[in-house]
Amino acid sequence: MSPVAFLGLALAVMAAAGQALPGVAHFGRFSGIPAMGLVGVLPLIFAGALGEETGWRGYALPQLQRRFSPLASSLILAVLWFGWHLPQFFVIATYRDFSPVQYVGMFLGLACGAVVLTWLYNRSGGSILLVAVWHGLYNVVAATQAATGMLAAVVSTLIMIQGIVLIVADLRARRRGQPSVLGPA
Repeated sequence: MSPVAFLGLALAVMAAAGQALPGVAHFGRFSGIPAMGLVGVLPLIFAGALGEETGWRGYALPQLQRRFSPLASSLILAVLWFGWHLPQFFVIATYRDFSPVQYVGMFLGLACGAVVLTWLYNRSGGSILLVAVWHGLYNVVAATQAATGMLAAVVSTLIMIQGIVLIVADLRARRRGQPSVLGPA
């Protein structure tokens, strides 16, 4: 599912819980970027996602999948991806305030996100653009000033559930001798 669909579910949960919904302006504030509104921030977020995904899914994933299963490749990428984000823990105030449990949660979230992106990349015939758009939408939904409290928790939990469902389906398929659920269609 799309991060935008998860955003819709998170907003519905927040509304049902009587919590104030974030304004559109909150989605236009991204850490480390001057406040320039959603229209100004979107191209920067998507350019960053395209740059990351060109490396992670466009180059590294195909190289890893030559040697490892799609699931193992995803998990290797998750470790590398977490390392890639480590410098942000010294720059972004939210990350600096993480407890050890939150670091574990972030790694699990990245691992599940890596599995989802592997599935999306392989099932789309290797579309870097599609995974970059998904990644960019995720960053808008879960990495802007709007993504705090319940909104961040619901979106992150849904992506983790999606990743876990794909992992379980992949392991079941492998146990039955079927092709990987995460592999190419």
